[in-house]
Amino acid sequence: MSHLATTYWSVKQHDSEEFHIKKVKEQAAELEKDLIVKELETLDILEELGSTKRIVEELKQQLQKEALKYLTVPPDFHYDEHIPAPAIKEMNRENYRSQANKHEQMMGNSRPCPVSPDLILMELKRAKLNLGKTINDIGMISTL
Repeated sequence: MSHLATTYWSVKQHDSEEFHIKKVKEQAAELEKDLIVKELETLDILEELGSTKRIVEELKQQLQKEALKYLTVPPDFHYDEHIPAPAIKEMNRENYRSQANKHEQMMGNSRPCPVSPDLILMELKRAKLNLGKTINDIGMISTL
């Protein structure tokens, strides 16, 4: 191989390597830009998530306060003095029928789905709230 051919091949290989290095650097710069954009999007989403979480917590607290308003019973109120036993039994029967109907409607023809503990707790709190309202209503009726 002549000296000229060797030099030409060496220069061509060097140019090819430089071109390849330049291409890789361009790709790296483009990937870095994409990464920065994705990081900024992620930060925005995390901020929105934090804001949403705070709103949910505030709503939970408001809901608990509202529920407590309805669940508070005067300290001198005695259930056994104000509500006759047959009325309690009837309320229990009505509540059971209502809950059974709700359960059937929820289940319907759909496949059963797991019930979360939070949902159960919410239903129990709702039942307690309804019971408290019913007891207060009956107490008000019996005083008339």
